[in-house]
Amino acid sequence: MEQQVSAPTPTPARRASDLTGAAPTPALSWPPPGLEPMQGRLWSAIRWLLVGGVVLATPLLWAIATESRVAGLGPFGGSWWVPVLTTLLGIVILAYPFLELLRMFWRARQATRHGYGWLTLAHAALDSRRDMGFLLQGARNYANTHPSQRRVMVNLRLSLGALMLAAGLWLPIGVVLSVLLAARGALSPGGMWALTLVPLGLLLFASFIVRIIHDALARAARRASGYAPPDEVQVQSFVANWNQRYEEMRGDGGPARGALGRTAAFGATAVGLVALGLLLLVPLLSLAFTTFIGPVYVRVSVPTFSELQQRAGAVELLRRYRVPADPAITPQQAGEALHSLLLVGQTGPGDPVLQMPVRSYPEPWFPRATPGGPENASQWVSDLLARSPLTLSFEERVVLQHIAQHPAHADISLLARAGAADVVATRWKLPFPANVSGFDIPIPQYRAIREAAYARLAVASLQLSEGRGVEAEKNLRDVMSLGFLLVDQPPLIIDNLVGLVIVGLAGEGLQSVYRATGRTPEAEDLAWARAGAARAAELAQSGDLAPELHELVGKLPARVNDPALPRGIRWEAFGSFNTIAPCMNPHWIVFGLGHDYQEWVEQSRASLVRFPGDEELFRLLGQGWIGTRGGDDKVRMPARLLGLTLGGASAPGSCLRLLASTM
Repeated sequence: MEQQVSAPTPTPARRASDLTGAAPTPALSWPPPGLEPMQGRLWSAIRWLLVGGVVLATPLLWAIATESRVAGLGPFGGSWWVPVLTTLLGIVILAYPFLELLRMFWRARQATRHGYGWLTLAHAALDSRRDMGFLLQGARNYANTHPSQRRVMVNLRLSLGALMLAAGLWLPIGVVLSVLLAARGALSPGGMWALTLVPLGLLLFASFIVRIIHDALARAARRASGYAPPDEVQVQSFVANWNQRYEEMRGDGGPARGALGRTAAFGATAVGLVALGLLLLVPLLSLAFTTFIGPVYVRVSVPTFSELQQRAGAVELLRRYRVPADPAITPQQAGEALHSLLLVGQTGPGDPVLQMPVRSYPEPWFPRATPGGPENASQWVSDLLARSPLTLSFEERVVLQHIAQHPAHADISLLARAGAADVVATRWKLPFPANVSGFDIPIPQYRAIREAAYARLAVASLQLSEGRGVEAEKNLRDVMSLGFLLVDQPPLIIDNLVGLVIVGLAGEGLQSVYRATGRTPEAEDLAWARAGAARAAELAQSGDLAPELHELVGKLPARVNDPALPRGIRWEAFGSFNTIAPCMNPHWIVFGLGHDYQEWVEQSRASLVRFPGDEELFRLLGQGWIGTRGGDDKVRMPARLLGLTLGGASAPGSCLRLLASTM
């Protein structure tokens, strides 16, 4: 709206209108020429800043600054995507006021080139009431208002605008600043709330007081009492004329119009707004990305272990057939025997991190004379057990006698009677090299130990053919005990899987022995037990094949400390949880792993570590599967941008380590 008031006649002394309260002669148009697009627009930007800030800051701050339990995805639980969505929505909303401020300051830069003072531009930008022209000149509702009172009201409006603009800008700035400080250990969760909300509250409270005072003065004053843009030359002429008339009108008591020549300042402010937007955008997008990617990593990288647990449950009833443990066999002896069996038929371990076996067996279990060749020995042995032992040919007996004389059978017998095995210290050279992560732990070949089981089954078939059924049964029970040792003792799932296969082979072989020796009821009981256990395990796991994300996370730490599970599952769960934990919820992303996590680690140490060598594996998997792969020296550019918010990848418990390893 254009407001016209006529110009007063200036006099050296105070004007009579100032003393009598009469309105000055109409003189100035309002808004000033060329400033129409700016009139009151600052308040629109302030409102959207506040809306966008609330949408962005509230859920994000709640998600980050709320303590999380060990197996939690944060306060939103299964709805972990809520802070991601609100952060992105807040960024979209905030884009509008930032662009509006950018346009406004760029117009202000042009206006200062034409000759306007900066206060005049501020008066126009804050004129949402459309009466700033009357207030500046003392017209209409302000005709009887003393110049000093009008000057106070103008200053209050300027102060109110500055306070509200600061409040609108502070919400995204406060969140980002608190995250940056918290991620570097300089701020607690309570400090995040305080740093973000206390300055905001003070700014809003000061704005409230200023508005009350201004409105009281405005009420007192009331009781007492389209455009075609010109060209550059015309605008400068209009501005010069407007400035001259304004100075004549205000005399020595009206509000000032501000110093001229602030073109560079407004241009710099416009550039600064762009820089501020970018500075806020990088941390906010980093938080949105990491808050989203953490649960994604959980979903794609954490196994449910359902199949392995099902297979373990299916053979659990066969434990009654194990050979009784001999307490005289030490865990170290059992570990050494197991490592020696893993390397039967090899000249060495094949990896510098693997130990040399205490006993070397360069000759394989099955000689080349084996019918069908060594690669088909498993099928050959299965066929031997399935048919009558009286049908063995002379050539087969020769091969079987050769297999029965293999010196590594002594290690099978020792492992069958072992109660525990120190696998870590006897398999790997400790401590692990600095460049080895959980992913890099060398794994021996398991073909030899599977062949060891088949070799024992082959010997059992030879014994059956010779009428030595008791010895054949003992051999099968040795094999079953070896399988359960692999299920219970080693820290790798692959060991457990091989052990389950061996237990299954031994169970099938034992049925064949019972049938061949006329113990049909025992064979049927064993077959029924195996089938029933397998079906029961399948039914128990059928409803747990695709758990919800928060259920999957919740079960992972509990699996580590569950003694009923195979040790490979427990160690795997420990390494997996330590891998994804730093990225699992917003609180841990910013503050790192907290006190509850450390308590869980100590509980896991007491549960998993049985021998001195286990402590070294515990230390290695405590860094997750990636170890130190995500160190700062190996971080690529996308991860470095995330590091501006999250801190360095080398920090313990840093989410950036996981992100850097996959970027």
